[in-house]
Amino acid sequence: MKKIVVIIIFLCTSSFIIFSIGKIENQNIIISNKAGPTNSKSQLAIMLESDKVGEYIISDAKTWPTDGYVFNADLSKCENNGTLTWNSENKTVELNANNSDKCYVYFDKATPLSINNIEVHKELGLLRFTVQTSGGIGTLNYFYEGYIKNRNGNVNLNGTEATIENNTYTFNNINNCDLYNITVIVRDEQNNTQTYTLNNIEPVGYDTCNLNPSE
Repeated sequence: MKKIVVIIIFLCTSSFIIFSIGKIENQNIIISNKAGPTNSKSQLAIMLESDKVGEYIISDAKTWPTDGYVFNADLSKCENNGTLTWNSENKTVELNANNSDKCYVYFDKATPLSINNIEVHKELGLLRFTVQTSGGIGTLNYFYEGYIKNRNGNVNLNGTEATIENNTYTFNNINNCDLYNITVIVRDEQNNTQTYTLNNIEPVGYDTCNLNPSE
């Protein structure tokens, strides 16, 4: 199996090494924690999932894949008991090891981010939206924007009391004579973004108002 030779620089007194891609010399990946003067050689294979689910091929890339792939913590292993973790903030793989090691870093093809549905729950004075998603890479972040339609025109939703818990939004103390328009925005760790919009949502009791909201 083809291997990519990696130079790792680390402090002898520390067992924590960070892979951070710097420059390429003689087809080697240069890796450093910007600290220790002692050299140690390791071997690293980057394994990328193919178009067939569960099948992996070795990559000749000199950097970690950042678009369209997600780190597989279960499969990523080292032969001499080193452990590998993915740092989503720095987009680096971290190796925790005491000695030189041979490591295999696996990346799965990411499922595209999708908003499948938004469930709307209504009570008197309350609207609750629950977002159902699939795919995406890493932790998902949820945002909302929109406006209220009433006799005075359109009013931005930012002035409405809202409680946000993960993928659920609860709007409290709403006026049952207003129409609500909301757009939910979901973004993953690679800034892939999907939006979903619901218009003219009628709160409980709206049918008793006999109003014609401004369009």
